[in-house]
Amino acid sequence: MLQVTIRRGDFIESTHQVHAHVVSADGHVLYDSENDFHFYPRSAIKPLQTLLLLKSGAYRARGLDLRHLAIASASHAGGLEHTQLVTSWLQQLGLTAAALRCGSQWPSDEVGINELRCNSKTPSAIHNNCSGKHTGFLTSCVHLNLPIENYHEFQHPLQQMLKELLENIMLCDLKDYGIDGCSIPTYQVSFQKMAMAFAKMAEKAVTNPDSDEALIVQAFKAHPVLTSGQGEYCTQLMINNNGRVLAKVGAEGVLVGIIPEKKLSILVKCVDGSQRGAQNAFDFLIQKYANLKPELPSQIKNWVGTHVGDVQVVDLSDVKNL
Repeated sequence: MLQVTIRRGDFIESTHQVHAHVVSADGHVLYDSENDFHFYPRSAIKPLQTLLLLKSGAYRARGLDLRHLAIASASHAGGLEHTQLVTSWLQQLGLTAAALRCGSQWPSDEVGINELRCNSKTPSAIHNNCSGKHTGFLTSCVHLNLPIENYHEFQHPLQQMLKELLENIMLCDLKDYGIDGCSIPTYQVSFQKMAMAFAKMAEKAVTNPDSDEALIVQAFKAHPVLTSGQGEYCTQLMINNNGRVLAKVGAEGVLVGIIPEKKLSILVKCVDGSQRGAQNAFDFLIQKYANLKPELPSQIKNWVGTHVGDVQVVDLSDVKNL
C-alpha cells in the first residue's frame, strides 16, 4: 500500500492510502501493494470498452479516424473540441443528442461553460464527459443493426457483447455490477487482471502496430486533449512525456496507465476516492518504474509563491519491513 502524505509546515494535514499494481505483459509483477481484490474501474476501463467499436467492424465501416477513438475513450471536459466532434459524429449517424442516454452534464472546461452561459443555454448530453463513449456505442448499434433504444441497459445485446468482450480480455467472469454515472453497467473486476489487460495492450502497441489495441494507444498519443481536456492531469502528463505514457482517469480515485516501450501497466485506486491521492501515487510509480516526468509538484506553495508544505509518497510495506 502506498501512502500519500500532505504536510503543511512540520505537521501532517492529510493522508491518502492507495492500492497499486505494476505489471509487465509477460506477467512479471514489479509492484503489488495488496492481495488481489475486486473494485469498480469506472471510466478508467474506457480504452478497453472502445475495442468494441473496432472489433464490431463499425470503426472501419464508418470511415472513422483516431479522433473518434480518442473521444470514445475519453472522460472529456466538455470543451468545444469535444462537443463539436461528438455532434458531427452523431450527425454522420443521422442522430442527435436525444439518442444519447448518458444524461446532461455541465462542462468542466471554462470555455465550454462560458459558451453555454453567454448564449443562455443549458448543457445537453453532448457535454457529458462520456458522450464520446456513448456515441461509439450507438455507432456499433447502427453498424450491427441493433436497436438504438435502451442501448445502455444491461439486457441490451450491445451491453451483452461488451460484457463478453471484457471477459475475454480480462480472462474472468463478470457477475457483480452497479450502474455507472453515465447509466451503463459498471462491473466489479479483479484489480490485478485489469492491470494485466492494460499491460497486454501496451505490448500489442509495440509488437503489432496494426492491431486494434495499438490504434487506441495511437489515438491517445495523437489526441491527448480529446481524451481529457486542456490542462487536465492526464492530458498534461501525456503531453509532457511526449506520448510515452497513456493515462486514463476513473471516478473515485482510479488511474490506469500503460508505457508501451516497457510493455507494462500501472493501476492505482485511492481508498478514499481522492483524485489527489491517486495522481500523486501515479506520479511516484511512473518515475520509479518508467523514469517518466511526474505532473504534480512535490512542493505546496500558497498564492504568493511561498513554500508552505510538501507532498510525500511512502511505500507502507517498506516502512513495515524496517
